Amino acid sequence: IELHKKKKSPLTILDIGIGNARILKHIVGIKETWDAIEYYDGIDIAQNCINISKKVIKDLKINKKVNIHLLDAINLKKLNKKYDLIIST
Repeated sequence: IELHKKKKSPLTILDIGIGNARILKHIVGIKETWDAIEYYDGIDIAQNCINISKKVIKDLKINKKVNIHLLDAINLKKLNKKYDLIIST
């Protein structure tokens, strides 16, 4: 959230290896932080993780801000976006 205060505009986040969307679930649970995010992209190389993450997004009804991609991190240029914060867990 400190990054948002310094930037003074909505944040863009990339989650490399989104897995079961554990980090995303935590962020959504902090209203002030979630409200500061413009969009949240997640990538993973495992289709199973993509499926789990998509279910979490659907259940939380946050699909307007979140996109999930089956993508290897070596191909990040395919997203053609810039991010304020990159998470990799």
